[in-house]
Amino acid sequence: MCLLLAAAGAPAAGAPVAGTPAAGDPAAGTSAYATNSPVPSAGPLVIKKEGNKFGLVNERGKQVLPPRYDSLQYTRHNEHYIAYMRQAGSKQQAGLINAKGKELIPIRFARVSPISPSRYAVTDHQKKVALFNEFGEAKTPFAFDEITAFFGKLARFYQNGRAGVLDTDGTIRLEAQYQDVIIHSDQTVDALPLRKWAITDGNNKLLYTLQYDSIRPLGEDRWAATTRFYDSVGRPTTMTALTDASGSMLIPYRAMKLDAYQEGVARVEEKGRFGLLDLKGNYVLPAEWDSLGVAQGTVVAGMRIGGNWYWHLFDLKGNKLSRHTYQNIIPLAEGLLPAKREGRWGYIDASGQETLLCRYDTTFAFTGELARVRYNGLEGVINKEGLWQIRPFAEHITIIDPYRFVARLKQEYQLLNEKGEVLYSTPYVLKPILGGIAEINPSRQWGLLDLNGKRLTPTEYDWISDVQEATMFFAVKEGKKEF
Repeated sequence: MCLLLAAAGAPAAGAPVAGTPAAGDPAAGTSAYATNSPVPSAGPLVIKKEGNKFGLVNERGKQVLPPRYDSLQYTRHNEHYIAYMRQAGSKQQAGLINAKGKELIPIRFARVSPISPSRYAVTDHQKKVALFNEFGEAKTPFAFDEITAFFGKLARFYQNGRAGVLDTDGTIRLEAQYQDVIIHSDQTVDALPLRKWAITDGNNKLLYTLQYDSIRPLGEDRWAATTRFYDSVGRPTTMTALTDASGSMLIPYRAMKLDAYQEGVARVEEKGRFGLLDLKGNYVLPAEWDSLGVAQGTVVAGMRIGGNWYWHLFDLKGNKLSRHTYQNIIPLAEGLLPAKREGRWGYIDASGQETLLCRYDTTFAFTGELARVRYNGLEGVINKEGLWQIRPFAEHITIIDPYRFVARLKQEYQLLNEKGEVLYSTPYVLKPILGGIAEINPSRQWGLLDLNGKRLTPTEYDWISDVQEATMFFAVKEGKKEF
């Protein structure tokens, strides 16, 4: 769809849809209305830093505006500057000042972005955007998700993930009903309609029709609706909303990533931090964790402060279960969870109880009723009561099943039974495969043993497969397959 938007009056029909952004459109590059250059683009005043504050001096270095701002940014208007200040205990505030320090746009907003020589996109602390002129007059309410840089007298804006067009007076010239719009130099606009998605049941019966740029099922009748638009300086931004199966929006569009729901909760990532949402889109845990995983009906969450990690275990309602603060907790789909406290490793269960005290060098996931652990620099095998099945003596131990183990020592490999007795030893590598043990010499020739250490083949093959059809192995020798 192509529309011609005149300086005043209703839009008129124009040419067919164009496929690519025109030069100068925000989609084609970043805005040229703001600069962080140390030299102003025009005008005699220069931003100067003294200590941790910024002010203005003239071309002779004489102070014009005292250094009282946390940051100053040039604009294309010779005597207007975007100023940032932080009050004690508050978030950084942004506004627009002139060269005398008069606040044209009060310094109380989250962000001020120049989008033309005389227009600014102002973002409040609820992340809504309004259009202001150079005199600090609001031309629109705070009703937009974003307004991009003007191209001529028109700019693209976004509401609820949909694109529209407004002019420099703040008048909406094209309602936000499109996946995206492209503004051309002759002020014609190409509009790309939203996609329609048909949601059906298992019998291919139509349940709902949704209009979104892109949707992704999250499970439990929840969907992630994703759209891509451009911010005030033309950078592409992906925004996501949470909807139910009927398309009703539970969380409006914002910069976040949603994982699939499991057990009524979903992990959310915002600004590189992780949190947890319930089915209504409410936070179970705020997005303030550096790592977060759901396992066994619990939530494992870790936060890094300085160089240290602090880990806790929560239930799916956000209640803390762990009695201690841990240096690490490993989320696993089943079994006890390896946990580190005061430099030592142990195990906790899904209720947060430390079932095996943190006294080991390292702990690993349980395989059935057994787990390998490292203690005093050597590996052994314990059961869920913490009793030694095989005392620490090896560099590495592989648990084949509850009755067989392969141990790697400095000079040899050993095949062990459940009592730790040696069934077979060799200076060559022992590699467990399904149905047996492969022995591999330094020439990379393979041989085969059964699980009792009995030799089944000499060590002369290029490769031996896992067991096939209960009793058969495939072997390759000099490029030929044998059985």
